[in-house]
Amino acid sequence: MNQIVLETRADAPRVAVSDAVTRAIAERVGNLDATLRLLELSLREHELKHGMFSAAFYQKYQNGDELPDINDFQVWAGEYELSKKLGAERDLLTGTIIRTREES
Repeated sequence: MNQIVLETRADAPRVAVSDAVTRAIAERVGNLDATLRLLELSLREHELKHGMFSAAFYQKYQNGDELPDINDFQVWAGEYELSKKLGAERDLLTGTIIRTREES
């Protein structure tokens, strides 16, 4: 679990700051979820079209194995990489606790 400690001015409402950060994180997670759903649909289309799972394809792509239709595979690889990156960001954000502390 990740923890973020926000230090606020003594006159700043700690709850308001914490709520604002929590809402921003929740909004980002919602955006990530929506994007990941779209990427998942696209990855499934590639898998059905080419008859292999994305992870297996990506391993071949990274190894430099000969694959036809270069443009389509570049798109597939890019979408796969993006899905992994955004999934990791989502996992990081959903495991974050927000705490506030007044500045002395």
